[in-house]
Amino acid sequence: MILGCTNEKNYIPMESDSVGGQGGRGQGLVVGVKEELDLNPALKSTSSSKKAKAERLALSAEKLVTPIGFMYAYRVFTKALEIDPNNGRARFYQAFLRPAMELRGLITRVEPLVKRLDARAQKRFYDFRDKMAEGGLKEFLLAGQPDISNEIESQNWVKGVYQAQTEFRQFLRENKDLVFDITMNKTEQGNKVYERCAVIEVEPNVFQLPKCPYITELKKSINRADLEVFQQATAGLQIYFMMMTGYDYTGAIDTDQLQKKEDWDSIQVNEYLKTLEGWGDLRKDHDFADFKGLGVDLLGGIKWAYRLKKVLCPKGASNVDNRPGYLFDYGLCIREKVD
Repeated sequence: MILGCTNEKNYIPMESDSVGGQGGRGQGLVVGVKEELDLNPALKSTSSSKKAKAERLALSAEKLVTPIGFMYAYRVFTKALEIDPNNGRARFYQAFLRPAMELRGLITRVEPLVKRLDARAQKRFYDFRDKMAEGGLKEFLLAGQPDISNEIESQNWVKGVYQAQTEFRQFLRENKDLVFDITMNKTEQGNKVYERCAVIEVEPNVFQLPKCPYITELKKSINRADLEVFQQATAGLQIYFMMMTGYDYTGAIDTDQLQKKEDWDSIQVNEYLKTLEGWGDLRKDHDFADFKGLGVDLLGGIKWAYRLKKVLCPKGASNVDNRPGYLFDYGLCIREKVD
């Protein structure tokens, strides 16, 4: 799910140092320009209260919450919170985008690891990198050092994403009373978005937003039910990430390459893995202690949804329009009571 982009023009303040640089000064978009978002005039504005300025900033930042502009949006929401730390919209988006910010520099960082893969996998990786439209996202993903070369280093990166997910889930637990409207972008044909569309910072605090044919703008509302869905979905992702980082997987890449070369079956692969020292050992920095908390969150959300099923699922589980106008419009449908 991607959030972002309204049509009206807003002016809001930002710091001049950009995430990913001033991507694309003088560069052209592959597709047409939808609008220019100039954030500088509000830097000089003294007519608004801090609360009003922060909300104006946060509303305008939604324009940048897309698969190709989220890194700029994060910077704007951070600025909004410097002005008003209590702005709910900016707090939600900043927490929501934190995991995505762990992608900074990732394409460059994983190059040493990619070079250990087979030729076909390397080609897919470099084709994706080279076909990306020039702009902020490409600069953001390339802005790193080649420092991930093995399984442990890649797992350490995943742990960073896991910690950011924890921050988002904690925010949702503590702010269930948030209610606000958002502008959401429905994205289709993901690879083409990255190849043909780009948000460009043409000069400090001035952004060109693309007229991207693969992004459809929708207006939605958010309340506690939507936040519960976010919380449970994040918990599910964390369980997956927990398994990815809980054990030592050193040797997985070489094993995969050998399996392809020798055409091993699953039994041969398992026998080889048994010969690797440390393979499958529990990591000292595992996060399995968090599992109980994730389960408590899940159970609490299910019980809450069941109590309010007449409101959250009035038309039944088979109906996809239980909550028209809300972000998760299909509803929260719990059929049986959970004790």
